[in-house]
Amino acid sequence: YLKKEFNLAGIHIDCPEETVPSGYKGKLGRTCSSLPQLRDMRHQADYVFLDHVLKSRHCTPGYTLQQLHEAADHNLIDRHVWALGGVTMNNIPLLRELGFGGVVVCSDIWDRFDIQSQNEYRSLIEYFVRLRKVVE
Repeated sequence: YLKKEFNLAGIHIDCPEETVPSGYKGKLGRTCSSLPQLRDMRHQADYVFLDHVLKSRHCTPGYTLQQLHEAADHNLIDRHVWALGGVTMNNIPLLRELGFGGVVVCSDIWDRFDIQSQNEYRSLIEYFVRLRKVVE
């Protein structure tokens, strides 16, 4: 498997229903899409992506801001939980305030560049550099 072939530190299982391979040893990341799943998975993985955190063009939020604050107050959100879904440069400070250990930025980057019709990606790189500064 890829972990061994490419000398990776671990694996990430994106489907909450999928089980960890039998006998697997190494770092483990998971993706979950509900707070009850998060409650269980955060003890079974080194890090967890909590999906559908915020609204975007591609993502309907799975939680209200109040639910996210309550999850943070109950220590469900910590440095091992990363926000996925609707993450933009503008809402990273809110996600940091809630206690997320990191963010997964997808659409906010991919929507800025069309690989089929564009070949000048300088503005995408410039945006990524600005994004990194916000995250640091």
